[in-house]
Amino acid sequence: MDLTAIIPFAGLAAFLVIVFASVLGDGKPTAMSWILPTLILAIFTIFSVIVVVQDGPLGFWEEHVLGLWGNQIWLDLLIALGMTLILLAPRARAVGMRPVLYALLTCCTGSIGTLALFGRLRYLEYKSAG
Repeated sequence: MDLTAIIPFAGLAAFLVIVFASVLGDGKPTAMSWILPTLILAIFTIFSVIVVVQDGPLGFWEEHVLGLWGNQIWLDLLIALGMTLILLAPRARAVGMRPVLYALLTCCTGSIGTLALFGRLRYLEYKSAG
């Protein structure tokens, strides 16, 4: 099994652990509530830079226009990122952030923008709770 077959399974495993740990937790801000998204942001940004250097900044587009599955994945990403921004924007404003800057970053970088928003938001919530 090559690396491109392993990465999706590793991502799925991490996703399941993080999401269910968060959903089953009490929701109170902790140090890990901002450190983990920030760590994921760093790792995913490095991975994305490698991909962009290797395949070019618009390499993703070809994958999304090859067929209906590619179209579905593109639309799914847009819906998920849009919902994330809409749901986090009021919380971000409540702690003094400017969500429009993160929305622009998300439009340019996808999940990197929402991870940056979420990590910073959780950090500010953690600091204000402490």
